[in-house]
Amino acid sequence: MIIFLNVFYTNRKKLYKKESDTAQRRAIYHSDTESTSSHG
Repeated sequence: MIIFLNVFYTNRKKLYKKESDTAQRRAIYHSDTESTSSHG
């Protein structure tokens, strides 16, 4: 169980970094689509 938690925690840290990168990209993409959709 401890090993599982350890692996989960390590993966979580990696995932968190990846998620923050994706969140930034998503925010940029979202603002782009919003500006274009409101334009049309």
